[in-house]
Amino acid sequence: VSAGQAFQSVAELRQENERLGAELDRLSQDNARLLALEREVSRLREQLGLRESVPDYQLIDARIIAFDSSNLVQSVVIDRGSMHGLEAGMTVITPRGLAGQIVRVSSVTSKVLLITDVSSSVNGVVLNSRARGIVVGSRAGQLTMRFIPQGEVIRTGEQVVTSSLGGVFPEGILEVLYNSLPD
Repeated sequence: VSAGQAFQSVAELRQENERLGAELDRLSQDNARLLALEREVSRLREQLGLRESVPDYQLIDARIIAFDSSNLVQSVVIDRGSMHGLEAGMTVITPRGLAGQIVRVSSVTSKVLLITDVSSSVNGVVLNSRARGIVVGSRAGQLTMRFIPQGEVIRTGEQVVTSSLGGVFPEGILEVLYNSLPD
C-alpha cells in the first residue's frame, strides 16, 4: 500500500467517522423526542381513562407548575385559574385518585392543598368492608385512616373511596390508604 493510498484511506475513515457521529447525534435526538412522545401518550391515555371513569364530572386539564418550597405545607400550584373556570373549594383528581382541593385561585393559577397534608381530612369508605373513617395526611406525606369503628379490620394498601359525608368531596373518588388506626 502506497503512502498516498494510506492517506486516502485515513481521510475516508475520518469522513465516515464524522458521518457516523452526525448520524448518532441525529438518532439520539430522535430517541429523546420519541421518549418524550411516549410519556405524553401515556399521560393522555391516563387522562382519557380518567374522563371515561368519571363521566358526570366536568374535568379541566392542568399541570403542576410549582411545589410548596417551605416543606411545611404539602401543596402545589397548577397552571389553571379563574379564567379557566376554577374556584376555591373545587376537588382535584388525577388518574390515580383524589389529589386535593383548590384553596386559592388567581386568574391563571390555583393553589391545591394535597390530601397528604397534615391539615387535610377526607371522609372515606373502605371498598371491601364498607367501614367508614376519616383519612388524614401526615408529615411523611402518607394517608392514614382514623376513627374507624372498633372491630373493623383494615389493612395497609386497601382501597378507600371518598364518601359524601361532609359535602366537601364527591362520593366514590379513590384514595390510597397507607395506614389504618382504630380510635
